[in-house]
Amino acid sequence: MQRPYRTALLTALIAGSTAFGLSACKAGYSLGGDDEGEFDGVGGGSNTRAYFGPGSHWELIIDDEDNSFTLNRSDDPTTEATVKLSGAVFELDNGFTRLSVDVTNGDDGGNFSQEDEIAMISISDDMVVLAPPSADEDQLLVLVSADTCPSSNIRGNWITYKLNGNDSPSRSGNAFFGDYQYSTSSYTGFSNNQFNLLDSYDFVDGETFTGAACGKGLSIGDNQHQYLGSGNAAVVHSLDTADGNNYDFRVVFEAREITNRPDLAGSYAGLLYNGGKGEGSKTKVIDMECDTAGLCAITALADFVADTDSETTYEIELDGTPDGVADGFITGTISTESETSTPNIACMANIDIHEQGGKFMACVGQSPDATTQIFNIFAVSR
Repeated sequence: MQRPYRTALLTALIAGSTAFGLSACKAGYSLGGDDEGEFDGVGGGSNTRAYFGPGSHWELIIDDEDNSFTLNRSDDPTTEATVKLSGAVFELDNGFTRLSVDVTNGDDGGNFSQEDEIAMISISDDMVVLAPPSADEDQLLVLVSADTCPSSNIRGNWITYKLNGNDSPSRSGNAFFGDYQYSTSSYTGFSNNQFNLLDSYDFVDGETFTGAACGKGLSIGDNQHQYLGSGNAAVVHSLDTADGNNYDFRVVFEAREITNRPDLAGSYAGLLYNGGKGEGSKTKVIDMECDTAGLCAITALADFVADTDSETTYEIELDGTPDGVADGFITGTISTESETSTPNIACMANIDIHEQGGKFMACVGQSPDATTQIFNIFAVSR
């Protein structure tokens, strides 16, 4: 049973939001220099959890003692916040957390309102995924635990969740999932094994992300930010060096072998992004039910607080060999009632998060509505 709450619900967070603009992001990077200042960390107290991540730069502090939150956005990690939201936190029985916005401050002109409701899922204490906080945006927020640099190398798997406008999931030379390692001695991230989303999930040449020394959990390089969290979680915000107006976001999480397809079965709370949809319908708050054969039915929720369904929106059939392309990944296809095509999807799945029994899936695929756009699912077991 959740705590008492207001009945106001921002339906735009369920049906989706308008296109995520680039105005809040700089065309290029000139971060961390003397004229930009240094990243001071997110902060918080002994009873708080702090998270951060890109889009342009978001910081979330949750106070577990008084069940409150603050959510701030700035142009980059070294500048003052231009949007400040705060309010109450409600843990729901259905696997979601509800952030109820009471106060809004800022000067960037975004459509941020009091009495908005933001849907969130938590993956252990390492990561949170939020529906877009503004009706002006479509991009899901993926934030990892903040303010502490890793004491040992990070090893995990990654997927893309924000598409570089020069890339396409229908193109052989563009990678959308793979492995990730971060070296604490060289401040460098590596993706040595990465793959495209064509039928054969072909290998794509690896990449290196070179940054400066980690400070407060953040390593800033010439062309990327590496947000380094706990539990092998990270987010990489990478600039297209050939075109400073384009960039992508990649989320990293603990890699674990799947081995058995039936281990994916269960009920999940989640968030979905479909880049092939039009403005106002790209993002959904979802329920996902997976059976032992790897068939997952995805239902959009009309009201994530009341947990009321609207319609079965998609099905994904995870019929690829578990760990077949790479350990911790399983591949399959996406289908809808209205589409005849079955575009490809790859999911990184952790069936026993930190050996504590929870399950997490993060998927990237070709949109059923436009295979040149990406399709994402983030889902955590209830």
